[in-house]
Amino acid sequence: MRREFRMVAAQRVLTRIGAAFLCATGLAACVSGASADLVCANTSREAPLTGSLKGNLTVPKNATCFLRADVTGDVTAHEGSKVYVLEGSKISGAFRAIGASVVRFNMDDAPRVARGGANAAPALIHVGGNLVVKESKLIGESGIAATDVGGNLIIARNSDGGGIAGPASLGVCTPGFCRAELAVKIAKSVKIKQNHISVAIANTSIGADLKCTSNDQVPVVMKSQGATGNLAIKGRRTGQCEHMPEVVYTGARGKGAA
Repeated sequence: MRREFRMVAAQRVLTRIGAAFLCATGLAACVSGASADLVCANTSREAPLTGSLKGNLTVPKNATCFLRADVTGDVTAHEGSKVYVLEGSKISGAFRAIGASVVRFNMDDAPRVARGGANAAPALIHVGGNLVVKESKLIGESGIAATDVGGNLIIARNSDGGGIAGPASLGVCTPGFCRAELAVKIAKSVKIKQNHISVAIANTSIGADLKCTSNDQVPVVMKSQGATGNLAIKGRRTGQCEHMPEVVYTGARGKGAA
């Protein structure tokens, strides 16, 4: 019995080592870890991570994760990672991007182009807990569109990571994605603080307060593609968001950094 137990234990160790090797060397799109978090890395828009995933999901340092799945736990994106959450995804817990390079929710529209054209409404993304993007050095255009968030939205201490994609920005119903059918719903508060990049918001309903403090640029209300820039806020606007300038977006829709 002891010998058999040792053999089973050794097989499990070898399996974990093999999975870790594949993830580290970029030879596989990873979903691994018997006792640790699941891992998403080395996926693409054409071959995203899909399915029903039980537990928490991690996007490792400098990894690229295209996700179209149901995740029963939290999703955490680490330093330098690029995260593309595609239409119809559901995250039952929270989403946290800490030090990421790209964070895009429902902004990469290959599935809906194939289904019904560029103007077809995408399936909503659902996040059960808080959605947090903080301390990230973003490259290009990050943002959130057509997403329901059950908790707070927190955008804090983000900066421009440089690169060829142009000045970094982060939008809630982001520039170029502000049509009415791409509206964002936040059940609780929105907190935008201490950012060194531009932040835009439009077509968003907020269940509590909109709080903006100590940002280098005052967050703006973005109008685009016939959108009115409407904000439905049940609570109060405070700080820099008490008087937000309105801006009309006239540029082409960005594709972000791949």
